[in-house]
Amino acid sequence: MRCPTSPCLLLTMGVSLAGLGPSHAAVLRVNHAAVGPKHDGMSWQTAFTHVQSGLDVADAGDEVWVASGIYVENITLRRDVGLFGGFAGVESARDQRIIREHVTTLDGGEAGSVVTAIGSAQSPIGPGAILDGFTIQGGTGTPVVDGAESRPCGGGVYIRDASPMIRNNIIAGHRLDRGCGGGLYSLGSDATIADNLFIGNSTMYGGAIYCEGGAPVLTGNTLRDDSAGFGGGLYLRASSPSIWANDIIENSGTGIYCDRSSAHIRDNTISANQHGGAIYANAGSTLRIEHNVMDGNCSPDGAIFCDGATATITGNSITRNGGGGISTKNAEVTIQGNRISDQYTHVWGGGVMISGGHVTVRDNVISGNVANDGGGLFCWEGADVTITGNRFIANSAGRSTALSENGGAMVIAGASADIRNNLLYGNTADEGGGIYGAAGTILLTNNTLVYNRATAGGAILLQSDVAATLINNIIVGNQSGVSVYEGGLPILRTNCVFGNGGTDYDGFPSPTGQDGNIRANPMFLNPTLGDFHISAASPAHDSGEDAAVLAGERDVDGLPRIAGARVDMGAYEVSPFTMGEAIRALRIAGGLESATEIDISRLSVEYGLPASHTLALDDALRLVRRATLLDPLP
Repeated sequence: MRCPTSPCLLLTMGVSLAGLGPSHAAVLRVNHAAVGPKHDGMSWQTAFTHVQSGLDVADAGDEVWVASGIYVENITLRRDVGLFGGFAGVESARDQRIIREHVTTLDGGEAGSVVTAIGSAQSPIGPGAILDGFTIQGGTGTPVVDGAESRPCGGGVYIRDASPMIRNNIIAGHRLDRGCGGGLYSLGSDATIADNLFIGNSTMYGGAIYCEGGAPVLTGNTLRDDSAGFGGGLYLRASSPSIWANDIIENSGTGIYCDRSSAHIRDNTISANQHGGAIYANAGSTLRIEHNVMDGNCSPDGAIFCDGATATITGNSITRNGGGGISTKNAEVTIQGNRISDQYTHVWGGGVMISGGHVTVRDNVISGNVANDGGGLFCWEGADVTITGNRFIANSAGRSTALSENGGAMVIAGASADIRNNLLYGNTADEGGGIYGAAGTILLTNNTLVYNRATAGGAILLQSDVAATLINNIIVGNQSGVSVYEGGLPILRTNCVFGNGGTDYDGFPSPTGQDGNIRANPMFLNPTLGDFHISAASPAHDSGEDAAVLAGERDVDGLPRIAGARVDMGAYEVSPFTMGEAIRALRIAGGLESATEIDISRLSVEYGLPASHTLALDDALRLVRRATLLDPLP
């Protein structure tokens, strides 16, 4: 607090300035109901009656405490002064306040932004300027010139060239006509915006929050029921924010709209946003999208749309979105380790839609998605795509008989696709239950296609001008195997194609017995339960073409290729002994379970154990040591 006594007066009183200790931060109090007549803020009885009055006399390090009530005023934050609401008007310590019980409202009275923080080189405002514990309403924003137009910005909070701490507030009901940042506007700011509720705000750009420039941190906020033409929750323009652990839900307009921005979007729930999906990013944007939950959003371009952007999309749960899961257009994107499930679109690419650009789709579970074409994935318009280590399960093409209904798991149309180490299981379509290829180039290596269904090409249908090469694949138990219509013949080497319904090969001569292609039961460990690992006794074990394996390549389980004498066919390499198998060996050795033929073939052939239907305890213990890497692996 500013001292009313001058240094000169102290000297004339014989007081040495050197003898004074360091000054202590003051607490100033504000209570609209304080009766006075004295209002110096030093106690609740003598509190200021206006918030700005307390701010105006505060010094750096001071705190201003505000009692519950409605304060109709427009305030300006000050450097290194904390402003706190939520007090009953009796507290002696800040942690005694109960914000939700003692509602403290700042009402802008429809006369501009409710709260303003403006810094400069001469007077920077950093995180010591705090706004904490208020309900903020009744703001109409600050005019900002945008080209030839002046827009109202920051209905609740307006920040320019300052980096305050905005936390524990409710910012509600601001409606700006063709403006920016209905709830909060941030320009050139590294502000921390934490644990706030933005609700019922609306404008043109950024219904809840608009960030331009700077590197703000947004964490722990809820953005709900806000709306905008662009970015119902959040609009970023040439900004580099960290957006962590927020709930961005039930907004109208994209949850997060990225315009030439570099954002780290992590651990958020972005759900039930309408008219724009969860995240949009245009050219010039670079995003890291990690470990978010995106559920129930609706947009014709999918939950995430990378429109010329560069992005890594990793470890997210992307489910039940209308319009599809992830769409990319002329983008540089890596899609890795996500669960992409139960989307529906009436056009193309229920799980993933790729149009041009360079995209890697790696180690995802893509399941239960529906589209008219490409239930799991659709790739076209010259895209260069690598699809590796994924599980495509129970996707389907076709809900509208007016469209073509091709490619249950995926469609490759006029693109270049390197597809390796994937499991395609239980997908359905009219044509190409697993894969539908039309034009472009397809290299299909070390995949397992099982129990896919289509009236033509249960596993794979190739037509038009597609150039396809199939190496080291297992294609078993589909409604039919590999079909070729009106196109050139594919190249097949070292594949296992067996037991497909109508025929293993349709439209071209069977290559069985040539170039290492076989027709034999691959001996899956437990296909009834969806376990399509092969046993060590499988004819597909150590039977593939090593030259087709890339350096450092791993199978669909993430285990290294090549584990044996040669690479195995299919998506799974016969792996080192697992702890689950070691426990089973112990149970067999103890007489609690009986060994099956598969158990014996795996344990005796690969690990040199006796070819009998019993295991000695010493053998089982040796396998436990191998599973825990206490002994070298064979």
